[in-house]
Amino acid sequence: MSGRGIAIRVAVPDDAGEVGRMSQEFADELAALPVAADAPEIPEADDIVLTPKILQRDIFCGTPLAYLLVAEEGERLVGYLMYHFGYWPADAAPSLHVVDLFMRPAARRRGTACALMQK
Repeated sequence: MSGRGIAIRVAVPDDAGEVGRMSQEFADELAALPVAADAPEIPEADDIVLTPKILQRDIFCGTPLAYLLVAEEGERLVGYLMYHFGYWPADAAPSLHVVDLFMRPAARRRGTACALMQK
Protein backbone atom coordinates (compact mmCIF):
# COMPACT_ATOMS: atom_id res chain seq x y z
CA MET A 1 0.00 0.00 0.00
CA SER A 2 1.32 3.45 -0.85
CA GLY A 3 -0.59 5.15 1.95
CA ARG A 4 -2.59 7.27 -0.49
CA GLY A 5 -5.39 4.89 -1.36
CA ILE A 6 -3.35 2.91 -3.86
CA ALA A 7 -2.60 -0.75 -3.24
CA ILE A 8 0.37 -2.54 -4.80
CA ARG A 9 0.06 -6.23 -5.61
CA VAL A 10 1.40 -8.97 -7.84
CA ALA A 11 -0.45 -9.05 -11.15
CA VAL A 12 -2.72 -12.00 -11.92
CA PRO A 13 -3.82 -13.37 -15.31
CA ASP A 14 -7.13 -11.46 -15.11
CA ASP A 15 -5.07 -8.22 -15.20
CA ALA A 16 -3.70 -8.95 -18.68
CA GLY A 17 -6.33 -6.93 -20.55
CA GLU A 18 -5.93 -3.80 -18.42
CA VAL A 19 -2.13 -4.03 -18.36
CA GLY A 20 -2.27 -4.37 -22.15
CA ARG A 21 -4.33 -1.17 -22.33
CA MET A 22 -1.84 0.64 -20.08
CA SER A 23 1.00 -0.62 -22.27
CA GLN A 24 -0.75 0.97 -25.26
CA GLU A 25 -1.16 4.23 -23.32
CA PHE A 26 2.56 4.11 -22.47
CA ALA A 27 3.51 3.46 -26.11
CA ASP A 28 1.29 6.34 -27.24
CA GLU A 29 2.96 8.69 -24.74
CA LEU A 30 6.43 7.61 -25.87
CA ALA A 31 5.50 8.06 -29.53
CA ALA A 32 4.29 11.61 -28.81
CA LEU A 33 7.62 12.70 -27.29
CA PRO A 34 9.76 15.03 -29.40
CA VAL A 35 12.73 13.28 -30.99
CA ALA A 36 16.08 14.88 -31.80
CA ALA A 37 17.04 14.84 -35.47
CA ASP A 38 20.07 12.62 -34.81
CA ALA A 39 18.27 10.20 -32.46
CA PRO A 40 18.12 6.52 -33.43
CA GLU A 41 14.88 5.31 -34.92
CA ILE A 42 12.28 4.21 -32.36
CA PRO A 43 9.89 1.36 -33.23
CA GLU A 44 6.29 2.30 -33.95
CA ALA A 45 4.03 2.14 -30.89
CA ASP A 46 2.25 -0.95 -32.26
CA ASP A 47 5.56 -2.82 -32.24
CA ILE A 48 6.15 -2.46 -28.50
CA VAL A 49 2.75 -2.95 -26.88
CA LEU A 50 2.29 -5.78 -24.40
CA THR A 51 -0.89 -7.42 -25.59
CA PRO A 52 -2.92 -9.71 -23.33
CA LYS A 53 -1.78 -12.62 -25.52
CA ILE A 54 1.89 -11.74 -25.02
CA LEU A 55 1.37 -11.26 -21.27
CA GLN A 56 -0.32 -14.66 -20.99
CA ARG A 57 2.48 -16.30 -22.96
CA ASP A 58 5.46 -14.60 -21.28
CA ILE A 59 4.37 -13.49 -17.80
CA PHE A 60 1.45 -15.64 -16.66
CA CYS A 61 3.05 -18.95 -17.54
CA GLY A 62 4.92 -21.78 -15.85
CA THR A 63 8.33 -20.13 -16.26
CA PRO A 64 7.79 -16.36 -16.47
CA LEU A 65 10.27 -14.30 -18.48
CA ALA A 66 9.55 -11.29 -16.25
CA TYR A 67 7.40 -10.35 -13.27
CA LEU A 68 4.64 -7.80 -13.00
CA LEU A 69 3.36 -5.66 -10.15
CA VAL A 70 0.28 -3.48 -10.47
CA ALA A 71 -0.96 -0.39 -8.66
CA GLU A 72 -4.65 -0.41 -7.95
CA GLU A 73 -6.95 2.34 -6.73
CA GLY A 74 -10.30 0.96 -5.75
CA GLU A 75 -10.88 -1.65 -8.41
CA ARG A 76 -9.07 0.22 -11.19
CA LEU A 77 -5.47 -0.45 -12.21
CA VAL A 78 -3.55 2.82 -12.39
CA GLY A 79 0.00 1.64 -13.05
CA TYR A 80 2.39 -1.25 -13.45
CA LEU A 81 6.02 -2.21 -13.05
CA MET A 82 7.64 -5.05 -14.99
CA TYR A 83 10.99 -6.47 -13.92
CA HIS A 84 13.25 -9.47 -14.31
CA PHE A 85 16.31 -10.83 -12.57
CA GLY A 86 19.72 -10.98 -14.16
CA TYR A 87 23.37 -11.25 -13.36
CA TRP A 88 25.92 -8.43 -13.21
CA PRO A 89 29.31 -9.92 -14.12
CA ALA A 90 31.30 -6.84 -13.12
CA ASP A 91 30.24 -7.43 -9.51
CA ALA A 92 29.64 -11.19 -9.79
CA ALA A 93 26.23 -10.52 -8.30
CA PRO A 94 22.55 -10.95 -9.10
CA SER A 95 20.68 -7.89 -10.35
CA LEU A 96 17.12 -6.73 -10.78
CA HIS A 97 16.19 -4.93 -14.00
CA VAL A 98 13.11 -2.70 -14.18
CA VAL A 99 12.03 -2.86 -17.80
CA ASP A 100 8.72 -0.98 -17.73
CA LEU A 101 7.25 1.50 -15.25
CA PHE A 102 4.03 3.29 -16.15
CA MET A 103 1.48 5.31 -14.21
CA ARG A 104 -1.73 6.68 -15.61
CA PRO A 105 -1.77 10.49 -15.33
CA ALA A 106 -4.18 10.55 -12.35
CA ALA A 107 -1.78 8.32 -10.35
CA ARG A 108 1.30 10.43 -10.99
CA ARG A 109 2.89 12.61 -8.31
CA ARG A 110 1.12 10.61 -5.61
CA GLY A 111 3.89 8.21 -4.64
CA THR A 112 2.58 5.37 -6.80
CA ALA A 113 5.83 4.75 -8.69
CA CYS A 114 7.79 4.85 -5.43
CA ALA A 115 5.38 2.35 -3.88
CA LEU A 116 5.82 0.02 -6.86
CA MET A 117 9.61 0.29 -6.63
CA GLN A 118 9.56 -0.34 -2.88
CA LYS A 119 7.43 -3.46 -3.30
